[in-house]
Amino acid sequence: MKNSKRALRIIREARSVVVAGHLHPDGDSIGALLSLGLGIAKLGKKVYMVSRDGVPKMYRSLPGASRIVKKVDRECDVAIAVDCDSAEMLGKGVDFYKLTDMVYWNKTRASLILSSLCLLRSVFLVKGRVVWSIIRKRDFAQAHGTHEDADAIADEMRAIKGVKVAVLFREKNARVLRVSLRSKESVNIAALAEQHGGGGHFDAAGCVIPNSKKAIGQFLKDARDSVR
Repeated sequence: MKNSKRALRIIREARSVVVAGHLHPDGDSIGALLSLGLGIAKLGKKVYMVSRDGVPKMYRSLPGASRIVKKVDRECDVAIAVDCDSAEMLGKGVDFYKLTDMVYWNKTRASLILSSLCLLRSVFLVKGRVVWSIIRKRDFAQAHGTHEDADAIADEMRAIKGVKVAVLFREKNARVLRVSLRSKESVNIAALAEQHGGGGHFDAAGCVIPNSKKAIGQFLKDARDSVR
């Protein structure tokens, strides 16, 4: 409570505020960014909402999304980093049915192609409790897709019966793999991400690792350990 009151006092005393989300933003990040940013703007403050990787296509029609920028070239009084859920937006004028249609029933052709490739390549470990797959740069090129088109695939892998941990490797370049992690039941997938320099939520997290067989092998070993 004391921290909340102190934060509110700092915001009220500020004239300009930066609200920033994390890299590779998902719905939670964009929702939290908009909820807090638009709320502070109503207090009469100059607010800059920042997402370095922009706004994924599926969230660009959300109220206020057009105000999100990739960077701010000025000093501000207060900077806030957010990474929480967007549930409050449903009570602030967002059409629930439109939001559902936009997020769940509006897939691109590229996303379906990439999803199919991933699911066909899926490898199951620890009696089906861990599933992993990989998307290479050539797959994105063949599907005419981007990383945005692959954002939901880890969730689809997690939905497979018996799976507790889903690991999706995405090739950024010859040196780096982006790792999307999902879990269910009692597995804290953020702990696995933190082991490799990343982070996130209890059941949805991510990190980056070297693009090598050794790094993939070590990561999968740690993933297996997380469900034993």
